[in-house]
Amino acid sequence: MKNLTEIGLWNNQLNFISPGIFDNLNKLSKIWLSKNKIKHLDPKIFKGLASLTKIGLGINQLIEIDRNIFQNLKNLTFINLSENELTSIHKDTFKNLSNLTEIWLWNNQLTLISSGLFEGLVKLKHIDLSGNLLTSLNSNIFNRLFNLTHIILDNNRITAIDKNIFQGLFNLSTIKLHNNKFPNIDKLELHIEKNVKFLSLKGGKDDNDINLFN
Repeated sequence: MKNLTEIGLWNNQLNFISPGIFDNLNKLSKIWLSKNKIKHLDPKIFKGLASLTKIGLGINQLIEIDRNIFQNLKNLTFINLSENELTSIHKDTFKNLSNLTEIWLWNNQLTLISSGLFEGLVKLKHIDLSGNLLTSLNSNIFNRLFNLTHIILDNNRITAIDKNIFQGLFNLSTIKLHNNKFPNIDKLELHIEKNVKFLSLKGGKDDNDINLFN
């Protein structure tokens, strides 16, 4: 067991993961717990798993995630927390996870993204926040995330967005903002960089999407 590198427990009826179940599995690089009924995770459930690169927790019933649960997992590249019941995420939850490239948070109940939540995630490429209850975004939420290629924000309740929120993201290629609550989409002003090739703003149908060839 000590040589395990991957554990897949997806698509079961698990509602609880016992603390210590992963103890001494120091070679684990991937843990898949998606499609279960997990409501709570012990803050130390991943303690000592320094080799972890990917964690899948999607399609569960998590209502909160402890701010320290990913602490010291500095090799993480991928976190899936989609399709849970999260209403908020502490701003330090992803702190020091400098190798993260993808975060999936779609289809939760998030109403606010804390300023600084993504701070220092210099390798981050893909953020998916679609299908939440967001009404606004902090203007500096994506500051200095220079490797971002995809920002997915469709199917929220956003009514306004700072025109400079995407400025300086020179690798950004895709922005999805359709199915939000912008009062006048035709007057929405956004400063985007020349590498953006796809921007969706209205209902998500092909004739409402914009392919940009700068």
